[in-house]
Amino acid sequence: MVTVAWKKLCFDYDSGGLGVKSLVCLNEATNLKLCWELFNSEEQWASLLRNRVCRGSRCISHHVSSSLWNGLKGEYHNVLDNSFWLIGNGNKVSFWSDNWCGEPLSYLYQISAEMINMLPDKVYEYIERFRWNINDDLNSFFSRFEKPCFPSYSAFL
Repeated sequence: MVTVAWKKLCFDYDSGGLGVKSLVCLNEATNLKLCWELFNSEEQWASLLRNRVCRGSRCISHHVSSSLWNGLKGEYHNVLDNSFWLIGNGNKVSFWSDNWCGEPLSYLYQISAEMINMLPDKVYEYIERFRWNINDDLNSFFSRFEKPCFPSYSAFL
């Protein structure tokens, strides 16, 4: 017979509980940390799993046999929603396929992979003396859209 709810046992002692840690909360926190490490670590486990579950800058939505990914995929959007990009000098950020300005530009402007392969890839390749250096052809392409294309570069420093 249960006389006290588990939820109440997890309250702080001062709040009438026993201060028992919720295993659900601990598991969620651990999965959140592992998900962050998956996308930011260069360790072999992270590289291997990223290669299995990521396609470009997006994660797969279909099932794969992985006990680790099954726990982490629920935290993927939580990590994305609570993270921001630190561009720095732009040599590690893909201009077209990383979501450094909200959505990947290739997705936002529906640019084909063939076209992307013909263009410079990294953010730093579009910056000169702390200003955007977008060639005229590309600039005219972006001007057809209503959305503002690029934030001030100083916002990323």
